[in-house]
Amino acid sequence: MNTVKDSMGLDFQDYYAWTDSKVVLYWIYSNKRWNTFVANLVSAIHEYGQHIKWYHIPGTQNPADIVSRGMKLEELRRNDLWWYGPQLLKNAIPNLDFNEAVPERALEEEKKEQPICSFTTTFTKDLSLLDRFSSLTALCRVTAYVYRFVDRCKRKVKQRRQIPVPDPSEFLQAEELNRALKTWIKLVQLHSFKEEIYSITKGCTVSANSPIKTLTPFLDEEKILRVGGRLQRAQISIDQRHPMLLPRSHTFTSLVVRGEHERLLHAGPQAVIASLTRRFWIVRMRDAVRKVTGKCVTCVRLRGESVQQMMGNLPSARVNPVRPFLRVGVDYAGPFEMRVLKGRGQKHYKGYICLFICFVTRAVHLELVSSLTSEGFIATLKRFASRRGKPEVIFSDNGTNFVGANRELKDLWELSKSSAERESVAFHLSKEGISWRFSPPGAPNFGGLWEAGVKSVKFHLKSVIGDTALDYEEMSTVLSQVEACLNSRPLCAMSTDPADLVALTPSHFLIGDVITAIPEADYSTLPTNHLSRWQLSQKLVQHFWKRWSSEHLTRLQQRPKWWATKPNLKLGDLALVKEEQRSPLKWRLGRVQELHPGEDGLVRVVTLRVADGVLKRPCSKLCYLPLDTDDSTQDISESASVSN
Repeated sequence: MNTVKDSMGLDFQDYYAWTDSKVVLYWIYSNKRWNTFVANLVSAIHEYGQHIKWYHIPGTQNPADIVSRGMKLEELRRNDLWWYGPQLLKNAIPNLDFNEAVPERALEEEKKEQPICSFTTTFTKDLSLLDRFSSLTALCRVTAYVYRFVDRCKRKVKQRRQIPVPDPSEFLQAEELNRALKTWIKLVQLHSFKEEIYSITKGCTVSANSPIKTLTPFLDEEKILRVGGRLQRAQISIDQRHPMLLPRSHTFTSLVVRGEHERLLHAGPQAVIASLTRRFWIVRMRDAVRKVTGKCVTCVRLRGESVQQMMGNLPSARVNPVRPFLRVGVDYAGPFEMRVLKGRGQKHYKGYICLFICFVTRAVHLELVSSLTSEGFIATLKRFASRRGKPEVIFSDNGTNFVGANRELKDLWELSKSSAERESVAFHLSKEGISWRFSPPGAPNFGGLWEAGVKSVKFHLKSVIGDTALDYEEMSTVLSQVEACLNSRPLCAMSTDPADLVALTPSHFLIGDVITAIPEADYSTLPTNHLSRWQLSQKLVQHFWKRWSSEHLTRLQQRPKWWATKPNLKLGDLALVKEEQRSPLKWRLGRVQELHPGEDGLVRVVTLRVADGVLKRPCSKLCYLPLDTDDSTQDISESASVSN
């Protein structure tokens, strides 16, 4: 009221004010001490309205009530109360002293505590709704149904207003799905290309630091950011001439790429890129497509690529000089067809070859075995130890015959400890016991030394006997000759210089010369004392070991493959167990339960929990399954390759 008085320059002695609230009038005229809020309001009224006289008027005669309640324009034009005021003001001001009783409860201050809420709307890394969908089709269908619901609500309003509206179809139409797709494209573009869209809207060019500056982007009539390019005159579709822009690292982009990848029946990255460019332009498209296709579980299962890890260091048993066959690896080869005796009509049976290879000198020892039983291997081991010396450590794979032999040796050890008649045997076993070490199941690369020896043995046998069935005596003779050939192989590459020394071979450590060499003359009749001959032999042995350290050992320094360090598998990772007898789609799924890192901290063997138990397998026999939520494991799947 003071504002109106000051703006209009009014200066009256008395001012009259009416209100339809009896409670407010009691607050003004009462001398009661009110609460702080009411007291401040009443004090302000008394301070700024000293010459104002307050009266009561019914709400039906108060023009201000029209403003608070609202009224249609047609009714307002005919409303005399708004244009002329209440009827009582047309006459002289009556005596309107307010003296009606008001309940005490109504005079109390009504306090309503209203919480103050503040909202901050910001763009997160990904639109949260996109994380709930794994398929672009599902996302578009849900969005289309939301649009249909909104349109149906609007349709009911139009129908009430008698506006003709066509009925929607029962099934989603292509136009509805396309509308939903373009809605998400605009949201994603607004999130990822906000500065570019703002510059284009203002009529400016995009920033020089923008990743799409070379594409001459523009906004079409639907406010979708498209590639301008240089193909305006090409007679192709609008989507191919001006494809829609999408960012590289976005959940929606991954849904688009995954949908196209599945539509093309899990085609490769090149085919997916060729199909996507007909409608979309993804920044760094090749990287985005490779990232999605590399995480496709179906493609990972079909490729069957194994997890790789850097080749481990050589064990101490291979790099420290000891006597030959003190540390050996053992493996079987075969079966080979053999016959009982010479002549026609003799029965045939299967024979096997047991190979012992020295870890230091790579010398080979071959034994003919008639069966793959633990008893047969123990007998073979006794023959080997009698001729080459008892080994300290034996390395082998997890063959059932080897595991059984290890158990029987342990049983023999327990029996000899408890038998009083065999104290000498117990003493011998305790003095010269054999330590047995097994490689992980299904890991032939852990036994590459003896696997290569078996390959060489098979090559020589096939070259000599072919398909001929030999008897036991003939086969033993052939194996002795093959053993001599293998032990005469050079350990290092041979030089073409005639002044160089003779190539170092495993037989130099066994007999001091090449086994297959031509015999030299007998110098035993020369007048040389025994001590000088012994010193000469020791000098030769030391010379061989020196050459072994300088020539052969240095060759083992390089890693022929698997030279890069790869990310380790982690606890809880999912992997497929490769099984040669099954197709990749039927490989068992396992979860990593335990890690077995090497001395360098790299994991090459893990224990997995599968549906029917627990397995211990090397990483080379596992096919890692990537997860969409874990980007750090992408390098594992991309670096995996099939191992031999």
